[in-house]
Amino acid sequence: MNTKQIAVLGVVVVLIIAAVAVVITKSDDGKGNADIEASLAIGGNVNNDYKINNEDLELLDKIINGEVSADEYPLADVNGDGNINDADKAYLKKIISNDVKSVWVTDSYGNVQEINYPLRNVIAVNADMAMFISNLGAVDCVAGFIASDYSIEQTLIRNSDAICISDGRQVKEAEYKKIREIAADLDSKGEEIGAIFYYSTSALGFKADFEAAGIPILNIYCTSPDSNADAYATYGYLFGGKYVQKGIDMCQYCYNVYDHIEKTVGDREKVKAIGLNMNFYVCNNGSQYADIIRYAGGIHVETQPGTSSDPVKSADGITKFDGKIDYMFNFSTKDLVKVDPVGLWDNTKNDVLRSSAHFEDMIWVNCSMPVVVRVAYVAEAMYPDLFEGYGDKVFNEFIDKFLPYLNELEGGALNIDEIMTTCTYEDYKAAKA
Repeated sequence: MNTKQIAVLGVVVVLIIAAVAVVITKSDDGKGNADIEASLAIGGNVNNDYKINNEDLELLDKIINGEVSADEYPLADVNGDGNINDADKAYLKKIISNDVKSVWVTDSYGNVQEINYPLRNVIAVNADMAMFISNLGAVDCVAGFIASDYSIEQTLIRNSDAICISDGRQVKEAEYKKIREIAADLDSKGEEIGAIFYYSTSALGFKADFEAAGIPILNIYCTSPDSNADAYATYGYLFGGKYVQKGIDMCQYCYNVYDHIEKTVGDREKVKAIGLNMNFYVCNNGSQYADIIRYAGGIHVETQPGTSSDPVKSADGITKFDGKIDYMFNFSTKDLVKVDPVGLWDNTKNDVLRSSAHFEDMIWVNCSMPVVVRVAYVAEAMYPDLFEGYGDKVFNEFIDKFLPYLNELEGGALNIDEIMTTCTYEDYKAAKA
């Protein structure tokens, strides 16, 4: 890996990444790698499970000897040189014995990159990245972060040694300057920025400069249920040490919840809904919020393709769903605090939504909650007879298992009964009364 990075931008250093043996392609929705089925998307996880161990070595032997085709095992190119041979076997042995300084990872866009191992000095761009890393607890692996301020949700990372670059959402001129200062300080210590984590391409200004400086840039689609769970396993592994098992445990917990919901809903008629965000934007079918509805056992009825959302500019944009849906879920990040239902529902941004016959069937979902918790609350809302109390149950379990810092807040443990989790029209009427 490069030792001179953005701290010395006067010298352009280019990182060249070798092609892998198996062609890597993005899925049709553009969110991930269609060929990587493993939750742990690390070169060396040959058998596509949660671990890198001797079972992978045995399978790699069979692939090298021609007993098994490599077509279904893209992670068999352990050293990223474009071939699968004895060199991969030697490298895999080193990974298993924890004797490597870098590994190859596939990010959510299907990009394959060499990453320092264990990964340190990450720059996290976007509040979703700050939440994701805080959920893992790996704030000691972060050099700096950019995130809109949600102080309770982000209490772990904001109380760490990580530098808050700005309370924003994007890398602009000021943020870029601050990242250069962080890189210069690291360089003076013989260290470097390990990677930049980002969620949305629009947030990553100066991308070409980072690439020219040889800094790995990793897209993490950490807000959709499956990719969020997979990211726990992959990046827990990259951070190494205690985070390896925690990442696996978090990943498996998420899929256990999703499996439970799927089995419980079973063959009954599926509830239909649409997802909204930013108050009056209808989510496209590939959106993270559409995925939440699907993982909660429902059907997202919007037919517009893509991963973004479109504003409702007139009544026609929302009344077209009349009679076709059971619920509208409005996803909004509110921090882990109490929110006044009256202010939420009476916001003028909701005015166009009032034309909908389903306006009173709208349910607000707080996106400061972990993704798996959002899914649990949506499942409970859609199927109250099947999942009574399920949202609270999953939230409390997730805190106790993985987010102990929320039980150690100044002023006392987080009480989910005293914060906004979801908010219904009945909550609004009660508050207004």
